[in-house]
Amino acid sequence: MSETRTSPGLEGPALQDKKLVSWKEIASHLGREVRTVQRWERSEGLPVYRHEHLRKSTVYAFANELDDWIKKRQPKDDPEADAAFEPEPDVAPSTSAIEEELKGAGPVQDKPRGAGPSSALEPQKEEESYTDRLLKAKKKVWEDRDRGKE
Repeated sequence: MSETRTSPGLEGPALQDKKLVSWKEIASHLGREVRTVQRWERSEGLPVYRHEHLRKSTVYAFANELDDWIKKRQPKDDPEADAAFEPEPDVAPSTSAIEEELKGAGPVQDKPRGAGPSSALEPQKEEESYTDRLLKAKKKVWEDRDRGKE
């Protein structure tokens, strides 16, 4: 259902411009939801055209005009602002702190249940999984941070 139109360029060759003939096609081209694109048309001047009918209108837009509109909205590079930007410190515990906690826990031992002569008489003890150890290590790091230890 999409069409193309040709417009003569300054250099001579004709420029192919894809015509997007529905809100869905326009939104897909921009990588957004239909409601977002409709809002942009109302409030921010998205270049969309309407073909009026008796009751409703048909909406359409040209891909190159949408691309130009998006490019004009992109912020300009500002080296001074980039230099002044200081990223916020991470609030999550660092991976190295968690790894240090896990080192002290030792390896998980894979021993089959019921192995050994006295296993029937001893109560079965659940072995701690890697996930459980990881959660405990994260919890300890957070608690240490709360106490100011780090």
